[in-house]
Amino acid sequence: MEIEQRVNDQIEWNDRKSKINKRCYYLFASISVVGSIIVSILIKQFPLLTAYLSIIVAIVTVLNNVYEFQNKWKLYRNTAERLIRERSLFYNEVDIYKGKPKDIYTKNIEQIISESNEIWVKVVSEGNKK
Repeated sequence: MEIEQRVNDQIEWNDRKSKINKRCYYLFASISVVGSIIVSILIKQFPLLTAYLSIIVAIVTVLNNVYEFQNKWKLYRNTAERLIRERSLFYNEVDIYKGKPKDIYTKNIEQIISESNEIWVKVVSEGNKK
């Protein structure tokens, strides 16, 4: 596979995953906050309903923490931006890429991908410990 195709695929994949995790994080966090507010307002008038709503809020909060949506969103976004930056430096022949040394570019791209994978494993491992 050509390095350009690999970089473009990785940028697209990380961008897509970043957006998905961002949406999940905001959705779950919003449900937690709004649900908690509703529970505190309605607890005296509707004790049974607020008990069920409290359970839903607790489950959503735990899932948001276990699946580490926020950390994954930031990781994927950071990886995509690092790859975009490296690609831009290469195409514009900036700094170490004067004369377009493809071997250095390939090494740097693979390093970014490898580091991202290592961080992902740590994030997932920490999420499983919760």
